[in-house]
Amino acid sequence: MPVPPRFGSVSVAPNESQLEIRLLECSQTPDDERKWLVKFEVLSINPVFGPQFASVGKVAEGFCFESLKNFHVGECLNVCAEYIGGAHNGVFQLSQPKLITNR
Repeated sequence: MPVPPRFGSVSVAPNESQLEIRLLECSQTPDDERKWLVKFEVLSINPVFGPQFASVGKVAEGFCFESLKNFHVGECLNVCAEYIGGAHNGVFQLSQPKLITNR
């Protein structure tokens, strides 16, 4: 009987969480002006559904299709986050960014 091929990565299950993050890096991609690349530190997590891939203190990478031009490195934001990709090599898609003014 033939052995089935091994896949390098399995997609994670649907998931969502509300995160408080601190922006560490933020830049618009040169090939798509709608897409922003971000590096951030996770400050707090509020799971919404599915498995969670964020942890407090973790530095993570992701992207956002909503404009981040009014936010600056060092600022803290509330965001909706979905981890996409494989369990060991994914990124976070962020949406609904809002500035936290009392942190």
